[in-house]
Amino acid sequence: MRSTEASANSNGRDTTQAVAPSPYTLLRLPEVLRIRGRCRSSHYTDIQHGLFTPPVSIGARCVAWPASEVEALNLARISGFDEAGIRDLVRRLVIQRSSVA
Repeated sequence: MRSTEASANSNGRDTTQAVAPSPYTLLRLPEVLRIRGRCRSSHYTDIQHGLFTPPVSIGARCVAWPASEVEALNLARISGFDEAGIRDLVRRLVIQRSSVA
């Protein structure tokens, strides 16, 4: 699922609107990096240090991140959470994964 939806208006111009992802939307790495504004190496360093949730396996060689987790972690950063607060949020988000049926 894409985070934007493109359509053409009566003048033939592209009018792109943001579409809110479902809480169950899975985002692939390029989209997560774009949303976070981080490079690949920094993203994986954040995961190693408990500052971002680990990926969800969606295939033999394919991973993704729940859009709701990406959004929650971005909001925490914007709200000024310190690293301890971010780590706590990451732990809670990972625990919540097991309760989603």
